[in-house]
Amino acid sequence: MSGLAALNMPEEAPAARPRLLVIDDEAGIRTLVRRVGRQAGFEVQEAGAAVELRAGLQQAQDVIALDLAMPDVDGIEVIRELAQSGCKARLILISGFDRRVLDTAARLATGLGLNLKGALPKPFSVTDLLALLRAEQQAPGRSTVRPEITAGELRRALDADELVVHFQPQVDFGDGSWRGVEALVRWQHPHYGLIHPAEFIPVAQTGEFAVPVTERVLELALAGYSEMVETAGYSGVLAVNIPGSALSDVHLPEHVMARIGSRGMTHRHIVFEVTETSLANQPTVAADILARLRIKGFNLSIDDFGTGYSSLESLHRLPFTELKIDMQFVQAAETDGVARAIVENSIELAKQLGMKVIAEGVQTAGQWRWLKARGCHLAQGFLVSRPLPAPDLHAWAIAWQPPADE
Repeated sequence: MSGLAALNMPEEAPAARPRLLVIDDEAGIRTLVRRVGRQAGFEVQEAGAAVELRAGLQQAQDVIALDLAMPDVDGIEVIRELAQSGCKARLILISGFDRRVLDTAARLATGLGLNLKGALPKPFSVTDLLALLRAEQQAPGRSTVRPEITAGELRRALDADELVVHFQPQVDFGDGSWRGVEALVRWQHPHYGLIHPAEFIPVAQTGEFAVPVTERVLELALAGYSEMVETAGYSGVLAVNIPGSALSDVHLPEHVMARIGSRGMTHRHIVFEVTETSLANQPTVAADILARLRIKGFNLSIDDFGTGYSSLESLHRLPFTELKIDMQFVQAAETDGVARAIVENSIELAKQLGMKVIAEGVQTAGQWRWLKARGCHLAQGFLVSRPLPAPDLHAWAIAWQPPADE
């Protein structure tokens, strides 16, 4: 190519940088976040007052770092406004208040449908903030675009058998033995790859799909269980989630019995997990279904224990046999006194009621040892294993070793 031709070639436009909006009335904090944000590759905009905040929110942001304490508008008001506007930006909360206030705001943001990516107490480290911001950068060559999850798309996925089930092992704190698996649904999309349930479960739990999706997941879980028995000699239990929307069909126990019977399995192999929040819509019908499942011999687990508003009422009113402590308490218990007390009392309560107790979200050897010392029965979490396809569990079972006691 001649020099003249090269000069006439149009220049490639530089790739647009992701946008970060930092909302904090402290100029020093804004300066720190701006510097870290630029280091992470962001274009940074700042807001120290309500008028600047609303100007910043009029532009599309990729990440918003929000301080909960502002002189003219507090962070909770901003969280509410972001939710009402349908904000899709990833949210990082920052606060000098005590950790309980920060955790409450984080749960509120998540409950309102915002994309919460982290919560940093002041003073926070540059390393922690940089790690959060870099985690938001798009991995090279990987598309982050997802399909719009519509009823028609989900119906097509069901017809094409695109739903798959992965299994997360549960192991005994006493001897580390493999005692159970939880079946977790995924969507193996032909173009977008493996889609996490958080992206499609809201549609799957609507009236049209609640029972068909539940039955399909059960069918896949039973098939995977049979494969584990054949390839890995598995003899533990299978935990399957029942969404709240499926607890409106009084014929669910009969559907369940028919599918399990067709595979030569019995109630002894199955635990049904139900979250507290899923019991709220039709509590009488839910009680009918759960009582009949229990009469038929199935075990019942109350999932995400402690995150609902009526945990103790649910234990008193319904025939649960297992209690699963929510991961947010398990993971915070090493450093948070309130979370520690919740976990300790949950374990003791379960024992007094003759229930098996499972800790979700166990990620570190320290958490393992702490829970084991308090008599928790089973562990589930990334320390043990990520959710795996059924064929991969045999290799996991051979390699698995529990953390050594100190």
